[in-house]
Amino acid sequence: MVEIVKYQESNKKEWDEFCKNSKNSTFLFQRDYMEYHKEVFEDASVLVLNKGKIVALFPCSKDKDKIISHGGLTYGGLITKPDMRTPFFLDIFENLLSYFSALLYSSFIVKPLPSIFSKMPAQELEYALFLKNAKLIKRELSTVIHFSERGKLSKGRKWIINKAKRSDIRVSESEDFKRFLVLQNTVLEKHEALAVHQAHELEYLREKFPKNIKLIFAESSSNELLAAALLFVFDNVVHTQYLATSEQGKEVGALDLLIESKIQDYKDQKQEFFNFGISTTDRGYNFNEGLCQQKESFGGSAIVIDTYEIKLT
Repeated sequence: MVEIVKYQESNKKEWDEFCKNSKNSTFLFQRDYMEYHKEVFEDASVLVLNKGKIVALFPCSKDKDKIISHGGLTYGGLITKPDMRTPFFLDIFENLLSYFSALLYSSFIVKPLPSIFSKMPAQELEYALFLKNAKLIKRELSTVIHFSERGKLSKGRKWIINKAKRSDIRVSESEDFKRFLVLQNTVLEKHEALAVHQAHELEYLREKFPKNIKLIFAESSSNELLAAALLFVFDNVVHTQYLATSEQGKEVGALDLLIESKIQDYKDQKQEFFNFGISTTDRGYNFNEGLCQQKESFGGSAIVIDTYEIKLT
């Protein structure tokens, strides 16, 4: 019989250690990342114990009568060790639903970690959701480059990259998040939006996760910022969290050169995937064809990212 206990601050060290040794966790599930905006998302995370030993973690937050894994993170799900067996996982999942149902939550929402982020096959959660007739409430489409089977660059993309190479553009790592967000928000304001993160938050996260969060600039010979990318570097995936370019940067292909240079760098570092992120909104029903084509022109192809809901009684 497993025991489910609410996460306490005193569990931080063992939580983080379990994540590091799991088969399906990322640095996003480390407590320092989860809690940088804890005033916005009310944490409801739990530890799953068997004979007093942690066998799984469930990062989640609560929103009124809903449990969400996780409202403040890109993904969620049950974090387990490599030795987890499916029958035991299904038993844990059943206990997890009973636990939250007993606390009178009416809805259980989870976005499983996409398989490309796992260190080894870990789709027990998707099967458990299927057995519970979980409702698919969101299906987003993302573009991913698989380095070992990368598609061809389009002719247009090749031309733009070659044009940028002749423009004396310097691509380098930076820590100037304030300068980055000025550029990012200038771009987003055209779409009546602003960056989710603020400069002090990114500086904090970069300090906590220096190997995982990289800010890359593409600058002109006169040090003008033409394009920038905020990359999240996982065990086997590099993800473009933010991409931005100025009008002048568009003219010279600065962002294209930046992206291609980092694709080559991380391929050389033996990463497996380069993830551009989603090209959909409105739970996946609104497909941005132009954005998707732009990403796929770098040699990427599609994966889907699903979100499920189970009604609790």
